[in-house]
Amino acid sequence: MDMMLCRSEKYVKGKAEMVASGAKSYLFTIKGKEVVCFKGNKQSIGGEMRNEMLTFDQKVFQLSSSSKVILLTEGWIDNANSNRKRYGLKRFREAIKANIDQTLNDLKSGLQEDMIRFQGENEEQRDDITLLGVEL
Repeated sequence: MDMMLCRSEKYVKGKAEMVASGAKSYLFTIKGKEVVCFKGNKQSIGGEMRNEMLTFDQKVFQLSSSSKVILLTEGWIDNANSNRKRYGLKRFREAIKANIDQTLNDLKSGLQEDMIRFQGENEEQRDDITLLGVEL
C-alpha cells in the first residue's frame, strides 16, 4: 500500500515547517523556481509484514506562503507507454518546471497533458494514480 503523511506547522512570519513520511510515494515542494523531491520508503505499509514494527524516513521542509506541495503515488511515476518506458521522476520534475509559474489548477492540467502525450491516447493506464496539490 502507498501512503504519504505530512503535517504543517502554523505560519510564523510567512514561513511554515512541513514534516513528511511515506511509503512508495513522493512529495514535491515548489518554492519560486526551486523543485525539491522527497521519495518515501520503498517498503509498503501493509501486506505480509503487518506484524513487524516498521519505521519510515522523515523529511522536514521549510515552506513559505507562496509554496506549492504535490503528493503523488508511484503509479504516476511507474506508468508506462506502449514501448513499456516508465514516465519517471525526471520527466515529472521537468513537467513541473515547464508549468512552474502556473496556478495550481493549470499546473495539474499541464501534468495531465504531459502524461497523455507520453502514454498515448489509446494506451491504457496500468496502475492507480493519485495526485494531490496544495498551494500555501
